[in-house]
Amino acid sequence: MVKKYLSWILIIIFACISIWQAVIISQKNEIIEQQTQDIAASFQYIKQLTNRIETEDKEKDNAKDLRKILQNYLADQQENKDIEEPKVTAAELQIELQRYRRKRSLIPDMVPLEGEYAISQKFSSKHPAWDFAAPIGTTVKAAASGVVSNVYEDKYFGKTVELKHLNGFVSRYAHLAKILVVPKRFVEKGETIALVGNTGNSSAPHLHFQIIHEGVSVDPDSLLIR
Repeated sequence: MVKKYLSWILIIIFACISIWQAVIISQKNEIIEQQTQDIAASFQYIKQLTNRIETEDKEKDNAKDLRKILQNYLADQQENKDIEEPKVTAAELQIELQRYRRKRSLIPDMVPLEGEYAISQKFSSKHPAWDFAAPIGTTVKAAASGVVSNVYEDKYFGKTVELKHLNGFVSRYAHLAKILVVPKRFVEKGETIALVGNTGNSSAPHLHFQIIHEGVSVDPDSLLIR
């Protein structure tokens, strides 16, 4: 009888040890999974930060080039007043300025609304966009020049317009009341493309504005000029 009880006690002890080991392994797996998610989030942030730095560097280089052209032109005008054709003419300077403005027009850095609005939700890992709360019918404008690449309506975004820009950027405008453009049409920066609405999975009138660069969502705060 004693041996029988002893056997049961040993079985119970081994069972408890097995359960305890399983719990420890499960906790370790959860910790590893959380660390993996944290590392992935860190890489995503670093990639977005790198894209932002590269964009800012390009803008600084463009500004430096323009300043250099302007300085050369002014210096040439000052030192060579008797020369009929300076090294950099006013026409050439105007061309460079137009090129610079054209490049800027392709970057989605313009607030895509006309009139009063409030930022109701900003960029996050779960919400890779900005939400602009505004009355239904508020004018929605193209944040940059580009081609209308997609026009559709679904249960989540409702009526949506997507613009493809010529420098790897795509901008998305969702929950619209009315779409005023058609696919394959070229639109200028600041051109009216839609009206604010409350379509799709939306609890109140607002514009869902998303910027995507090379397939990765970018925080509009890094680009928008307000």
